[in-house]
Amino acid sequence: MNFTLDDSTAMTPERKLSTAGEVFIKVRVSKSGNAMPQSGDLTGGSEGPVKVGSKGLKIEIKDQMP
Repeated sequence: MNFTLDDSTAMTPERKLSTAGEVFIKVRVSKSGNAMPQSGDLTGGSEGPVKVGSKGLKIEIKDQMP
């Protein structure tokens, strides 16, 4: 799946992604559709920090919340 993370997808206007040099990518797929984390949700993330503006990242969703 292709995705883009930029200032337009910031959770708040004050916390712009463009102001960071590196970020950690964390992913959660909710089985219930609820925004709050719940048991059974699938998770994954970057192995380490990623430079802002990086392309072609591969994020493996391989864990499940207890």
